[in-house]
Amino acid sequence: IVIWAIESCSLIEKKEPTEAQKLNEFIYQVMKSEKWYYWYDKVPDLDPAAYDDNYLYLEDLKYHELDKWSYLITEEDYDNYFNAGAYYGFGFGYKVTNDSKMFVSYVFRNSPMYKQKVTRGYEILSVNGISVEEIIAQNLTSVQVFGPNQAGYSVDLKVVDLQHDTLNISVQKEEVIQNTVLYSNVYEINGIPTGYLVFNSFIRPSSDELKEAFDYFASNNIQNLIIDLRYNGGGLLSVAQYMASLIAGNQFDGQKLFNLQLNPTKSERDTTYTFEKTDISLAIQKVVFITTKASASASEALENALKPYLPVVQIGDDTHGKPVGMFTFSYPGYKLVPICFKITNSRNYGDYFDGLPADAYRIDDVRHDWGDTAEVCLKEALYYLKNGHFSDTPVSKSSVRVKNRLPLSGFSKIIGGI
Repeated sequence: IVIWAIESCSLIEKKEPTEAQKLNEFIYQVMKSEKWYYWYDKVPDLDPAAYDDNYLYLEDLKYHELDKWSYLITEEDYDNYFNAGAYYGFGFGYKVTNDSKMFVSYVFRNSPMYKQKVTRGYEILSVNGISVEEIIAQNLTSVQVFGPNQAGYSVDLKVVDLQHDTLNISVQKEEVIQNTVLYSNVYEINGIPTGYLVFNSFIRPSSDELKEAFDYFASNNIQNLIIDLRYNGGGLLSVAQYMASLIAGNQFDGQKLFNLQLNPTKSERDTTYTFEKTDISLAIQKVVFITTKASASASEALENALKPYLPVVQIGDDTHGKPVGMFTFSYPGYKLVPICFKITNSRNYGDYFDGLPADAYRIDDVRHDWGDTAEVCLKEALYYLKNGHFSDTPVSKSSVRVKNRLPLSGFSKIIGGI
């Protein structure tokens, strides 16, 4: 009898890591090994080879006590959104109110919904024959209700317009190029021209839109400004810097706006942004922000940065609470966007993880279109600027929060729109 003894290790070939594992290794390297993640010391030691799902791997690495934002996205989706403001959809946002009704909250210009003449304030009664009551009861996600973000997908909607007429419309998804200035207008308050700007996100195309809006404000010599950021989830801090400089009108040119503070291992990369000189000169006396819990990141940085320089009040609800920001790291086909720094103003304040608190709580009145002076938040802002104090309407913080919300899914979580 001949017995062959063979070392088992000599028969095992070392497997090449899969593409998913290689991406996991990259994520771990950026966040933990190279210590770019703001909370790098909180990242657990998780084997990149143990996960086939890159998104789940990132979720398990995050410091969940504070980090609700770090994300992984395809390179195509990233470039489309931040560089072009583009995605596939119907071109609108929606909100489910506390009485379980669904309203269109905004519509992007030239989008499929815009072409159907739908505006903010339209109520949606049903989608493909499924009532809103049933949608909420089943806790369906946005993708389950409105379908995937791909060209050609269509739905049938029953809606009620601003004249209270019931309409049936069919709308089909196509590429949407979002406009970030959703509305602008000028009102006379006690003889003082007051600008009103509804601004939806801080992306590269925003700068041209902001310049156009502020040219309009300058031509009307506005002295007060209402900035409506109620759905603005943030974006590029360079755009926030530009917007702050437009608002300040060169009176604080060169002064500190906000600071980016990295973790202690990267402190040499801390950065200070300043007010920059612009071609538009305004003499803003007061700024009123309209916010909700969806107002986040660059929106909060903008308001927090202006507070040391201008009289600022906030109407609506506390903001989201994201005093931190991201750098973008590239991997073939993907962008990793982890939290890498804290954002503070010129007084080094940036501890608002619970949000910037509202001075007057008011509901997001989605039953009215933009610019309608009967809309609760705009009405309160105009009242404050006219009288120097808020109205006597008693409103609690809890009453302005949405209790029933249709969950956003996938890319919709980032762009906010459908």
